[in-house]
Amino acid sequence: MIIAVFCRMRYGQNNREQGFEPLVCTSQEPETLYFRFNLTALSDLTMTLMAGASGDADIYLYRDSNSNGTIDKGEMLRSSINDGNQESLSLTGLATGTYYALIKQYSGTTNYTVSLTADAAGETLTDARNLGTLSGNRTFKDYVGTSALDDFYRFQLDSASNVNFSLTNLSADADLYLVQDFNFNGRVEDGEAIAWSTRTDSTSETISLQGLAAGSYYLRVSQYEGNTNYTLNSSAVSAEPGNTIGNAAELGVLTGQQVIRDAVSRTDTQDFFSLRLSATSNLTLDLT
Repeated sequence: MIIAVFCRMRYGQNNREQGFEPLVCTSQEPETLYFRFNLTALSDLTMTLMAGASGDADIYLYRDSNSNGTIDKGEMLRSSINDGNQESLSLTGLATGTYYALIKQYSGTTNYTVSLTADAAGETLTDARNLGTLSGNRTFKDYVGTSALDDFYRFQLDSASNVNFSLTNLSADADLYLVQDFNFNGRVEDGEAIAWSTRTDSTSETISLQGLAAGSYYLRVSQYEGNTNYTLNSSAVSAEPGNTIGNAAELGVLTGQQVIRDAVSRTDTQDFFSLRLSATSNLTLDLT
């Protein structure tokens, strides 16, 4: 899950920044402000704070590890307490759960801007988010931009499938690639992007393939320009045998016994299969 939140506020005040949903804020005292947020998937988190020129504020990050709704001793994960008006912290592999960010005044009185971004998808093939076996319709939401140039998702097809992928709800330019790591080296190299959609501006991206072979694949969502949240939609259904000789389902070289289960109906009256024999053979076909 992506959390991309930008709030501008004085201590104890929370003003909505148009286009983003502010976090839940609780003011304990005039010089402190707590944000509470939830991570629903393993995520990398980046948090930055920019105070006005006349002030200095610090940030602290906590995880409510015992789920009691309060911050207890030992629950602080990281802090940024630099001199001046800029703070930043980054953490990788944060578990699902409830977190608190504390903004605490050090000196001066000032407005400030705080930005939080949680990235649930990995930024390389090796740490790609694992979707498991892809089937049916699924939806994922995340973010790409200057702090996260690429998001990778790994999935498996157990059989040849018709697949559709779309990248929607863009506010900037992002592209979509279907990748197969042919040499298993954990890097995207020339020739390993097997399909892509690279439309301009914030236009939605779409990839559709018929009969994609069984195997392991990756989806890459890549920033082209600007920062944007996105919705990634996927669907996969087993490829139907062809209804003509020209698009017959390929069985490959036939050795031993092979069993195929399918159906015909008034709307799908015939199925064609193609097969190869590597030598002169006796062939038996049974329909049961």
